[in-house]
Amino acid sequence: MDDVVVIGGGIIGLTIARALAKRKLTVRVLEAGEPGQGASTAAAGMLAPQYEAAGGEAALLQLCLKSGELYPTFCAELYEESGIDPQYAAQGTLCPVFSDEESWRIVAFEAAQRRVGLPIEILSPEEARYREPHLSPSCRGALFLPFDHRVHTRQLFQALFTATRAARVSIETHTPVHALALKKHTVVGVHTSRQLFPCRYAILAAGAWSGLVTQHRSFPSLPVRPVKGEIVQVDTPPARRLAHPLVASRCYLVPRDDGSLLIGATEVEAGFDVTVTAGAVATLIAAATAALPELATFPFRTAWAGLRPTAPDRLPLLGPYGPQGLIVATGHYRKGILLAPITGELIAELITTKTTSLPLDPFSPTRFST
Repeated sequence: MDDVVVIGGGIIGLTIARALAKRKLTVRVLEAGEPGQGASTAAAGMLAPQYEAAGGEAALLQLCLKSGELYPTFCAELYEESGIDPQYAAQGTLCPVFSDEESWRIVAFEAAQRRVGLPIEILSPEEARYREPHLSPSCRGALFLPFDHRVHTRQLFQALFTATRAARVSIETHTPVHALALKKHTVVGVHTSRQLFPCRYAILAAGAWSGLVTQHRSFPSLPVRPVKGEIVQVDTPPARRLAHPLVASRCYLVPRDDGSLLIGATEVEAGFDVTVTAGAVATLIAAATAALPELATFPFRTAWAGLRPTAPDRLPLLGPYGPQGLIVATGHYRKGILLAPITGELIAELITTKTTSLPLDPFSPTRFST
């Protein structure tokens, strides 16, 4: 019998599995397809606690900031354990505006950051273009967010997968879950098409597919749905590469160490469809060239789509749910990459000590129960 079976082999599931294995528990991951083929490797890799959470839910901001603090050590450990560099970069993020009408973003966003005590710089148009010389001449200024960084998601996931295997976690691929095995309303195992995997705890971390898993009668239903995000990748000539990720009003741009540039991302309610549409590509490139005019001449490389796991209030679902021994870790929306380290630690703490270093009540899956 395993101590823990994790349902889902994306970045959240593997981070939890690795954290538990480091605490000497026996862990098995059940993945319906290939690990990391969902949102984990489709994401652009922005680590943006300041941009994503400031001025909103206080508990979410605390969660995001703490996970951001964990990231340098998290990536360094993965590099050491796997030999694969996640390409973590801490240059900060620039948020430029390009019209007088947009200038309210600087005032409102600065006020939100100041209210929660986060450091922020307001840059004049000249200062913004000094830091990023290829910004449009129409730039009216920018905000600089020092806590918002980036990582190469595919490198990160490969490092995590290798490190998780090295920690002696069993990873079963192409093994969809059919039901929980329960005894007196307590988890005793997980049923798949292949066999029963006995365990003391089951962790549901199936991302956008978590709602499908909970359609089985042994799981309590979860309102998690997929929201499609499309991303365009172009190649950047060496003399025109960005020094920072950029967040504009209608897109973001994330540079990678290989010289490519990611432009994201749409938000489309399309079920589990991951088709990249011509309209999405055109919209993203138009928004990006408004910020960076020279981008129109950059070579197009590719485009793809991923599915964000989304709850009705767009907050994560973390904690016990339903039968004794079932724990949920899903619904991270567009913050799954950022929140992976803290999610792994909190779920591991919950299982091994019954307490957590940050409160999980604001993210309890029971908030949607009737």
